[in-house]
Amino acid sequence: EEEEEEESAGVDSTGATPASYASSAPAHSGGGGNNLLDLMDDEPAPVAAPAARAASAQAPKLLPLVSAEAGHGISISGALVKNNGQMSLEMHITNSTATPVQSLAIQLNKNAFGLAPSNPQINFSNSISNGSSATASLGLVATPQMHNPADVSGGIQAAIKNLASNNVFYFNIPVSLEVVFAAGASMEVGALAAAWKGIEESLEVSTLVNDLPTVDLEVIKGKLGAKDIAFVAKRDVPGQEGQQVAVYFFARTVTNAQLFIELKFKTGMNLAKVTVRSTNKHLSELCKVAVAKLLI
Repeated sequence: EEEEEEESAGVDSTGATPASYASSAPAHSGGGGNNLLDLMDDEPAPVAAPAARAASAQAPKLLPLVSAEAGHGISISGALVKNNGQMSLEMHITNSTATPVQSLAIQLNKNAFGLAPSNPQINFSNSISNGSSATASLGLVATPQMHNPADVSGGIQAAIKNLASNNVFYFNIPVSLEVVFAAGASMEVGALAAAWKGIEESLEVSTLVNDLPTVDLEVIKGKLGAKDIAFVAKRDVPGQEGQQVAVYFFARTVTNAQLFIELKFKTGMNLAKVTVRSTNKHLSELCKVAVAKLLI
């Protein structure tokens, strides 16, 4: 793997940034510590929660999260998304119980992304009767108190309490890493080169992405930029001038983890090699998957 030949710009070897979060949770984040049962043992205090709102015109692809059996009659499909910088869990909820559902309480475990609900209660403007469904959008915020750097699950453990029946059920929310990239991330060429060199090669991950719909670098820069993956630099690969080009990008998560991304393209081939380096190999793996998906 050829190394970037720019000189160090005086950053430390990890390219670390100050430990501040992109956003902070309100006083009641719905986190409740390590144990999901902390919230579910008691009825949540009344809050002025917004009513569940309809899905946006460009609805995300929802995945099955909770079956009716696991949810004691409540089934949920959903997806973690980001729109206009706001992270949310978009849900489609169906009630197959005999009792109408007006409100649900939700709690997330501490997680690798530091995410917590902006409000621990999901209210529906109209109760969900037997056999009916409704959509809900749960706003999420990043807060240091919810960050668990040891979590390598790639998802977020959640619990919901049906306030009509007091039944509690548990499920996992898959996370696609681009959702937790912070807006406005940028880096100078020299700083990226120094950070890249300062990370051990053993922490590097890579994959080959075939059958790209385009290898137009401007289109690719636009695709990644729309997901808060910032373009940094482009260069010919040494010894392969005019034949192979390397393009470098930078992303930062809402927990301030930094990810350095290299894309290599070869003239006449609609494929790319994606390489990611960071001090957290687990996040690098998630980033590799996210970037590969965005290129397709």
